[in-house]
Amino acid sequence: MPTAPPMPFTYLGRYEDAPTLQVILLKGERMYVAAEGDVIEDTYRIEHLAPGTVELNYIPLGIKQSLSTGEAL
Repeated sequence: MPTAPPMPFTYLGRYEDAPTLQVILLKGERMYVAAEGDVIEDTYRIEHLAPGTVELNYIPLGIKQSLSTGEAL
């Protein structure tokens, strides 16, 4: 069964521009600011921002992955 690659992002923080909540993610030296529904590099979609977790979908395989934020959104 195919699996998604290891999570390439590191959680840096969040930014709230009411009413939109965005997360700041780092991949290598590139920073992304994304909200629910946004697609990063045509590969990952931000599915849901929940307290302590960013839920992403690895689009090529339709596999959901979670990234811990270590904080409550």
